[in-house]
Amino acid sequence: MVHREPQRSGARACHNESIMRLGRTRVLWILGLVAAIAAVVWLLRPAPTAREGIAASLAEFQRALAEGQNNDALDIVSRSFQGDGYTRGDAARGLLSLRRTWGSVRLNIANLEVYPDPGGATAVALIDFSLSGVSTAGTARSIGEREPLRVSTTWAREGSTWRCVGLSALPNPVYESFW
Repeated sequence: MVHREPQRSGARACHNESIMRLGRTRVLWILGLVAAIAAVVWLLRPAPTAREGIAASLAEFQRALAEGQNNDALDIVSRSFQGDGYTRGDAARGLLSLRRTWGSVRLNIANLEVYPDPGGATAVALIDFSLSGVSTAGTARSIGEREPLRVSTTWAREGSTWRCVGLSALPNPVYESFW
């Protein structure tokens, strides 16, 4: 029979605590390092291409317009917007007017053609679209369903977001009768 000295439970507890403290410190250090690497990767991610960015901005515009969120819809319009003599404020007033007369509105994009500039900071997008919805009186309305309306828009990348900086309507008899 081998005789062993009884271990003091206090010494074992102290030893286990120091191991746990070292383990916690190491885990926190590793988590902090992983978070820092993830932040750097996120900051260095490539900006979306013109086509991807403009399509994403238009999808957000469609969603906000359908939900009646005019401020969210205006997020894709740059503060420096100038379009056919209109400013960003004019675009906001136009959305409010559309909301008052139509009640609910949906923007349906039939075609999107994007032509980025060689530097990749700006792009021109041709958008064929129609509007559909219900008037405040409850009647169904639509514009451009048979022959989509077409606008030429100029976009610029602001940070990682593409925003509309200019717009001009292209000749279309239906479009002329709308305004």
